[in-house]
Order: sequence, then C-alpha cells, then structure tokens
Amino acid sequence: MDDERDVGGRPPIGPAFSVRFPPTLMDRVDAAAAAEGCSRAAWLRIAAEDRLHVGRAELASFVLWLLDEEAVDHMEVARVIEKPWAYQDWLETFRRGGTLDELDEADLAAAGAD
Repeated sequence: MDDERDVGGRPPIGPAFSVRFPPTLMDRVDAAAAAEGCSRAAWLRIAAEDRLHVGRAELASFVLWLLDEEAVDHMEVARVIEKPWAYQDWLETFRRGGTLDELDEADLAAAGAD
C-alpha cells in the first residue's frame, strides 16, 4: 500500500519562494489583485506570465504600430496593453511585418471556405 495519503488542500503549482516588496508596491499589487478578484499570488503569477509573453520594449513598439500604422481605436489599444496575450494574432502579424488588413483578409478567406 502507498504510504502517501491525500490530505486535501490545493494542488501544488510549483516551488514557493520569497520576494520582498516595498510597502507601497505591495499595496498596489493587493489593490490590483482585489480588483481582478484573485489572490496576490495568482495576480503575481499572471503578471509574470504577461511580462514574459511580451517584453516592455516590444509592447511599446507594438502599441505605436497599432496607433500610428494600423489606426486602431485607443480603447482597443488600451485592452491590448492590459492583455497582450489575448491579441496573439495581432502580435504575430506585427512581428512578421504584416498588416491587420492582411489578417482580416485571411479571416474572411477562411470563413468563406466553411
């Protein structure tokens, strides 16, 4: 018989580690987590994933491209800044030097094939 017993609790996500934040930063993190309805730990995991997905310099260039070259509405660009991973197709188009019009044409062609 296996000596390990399921004692309940949350499943492990990964190894724990400690980080020291200035109190004002911790307050901002806690407020952001509360606003999104998640724990501090969950919010920090999401923030880390976001930052690893699109670096600050690339995000800045991507946003300028959306505003200046693609004429995307400012409110939509704000959503891109908040959750760039949700705009993976736009980001890939930017990375390869394409245009959003090309992406729209590909979507229309794919829809017509159905």
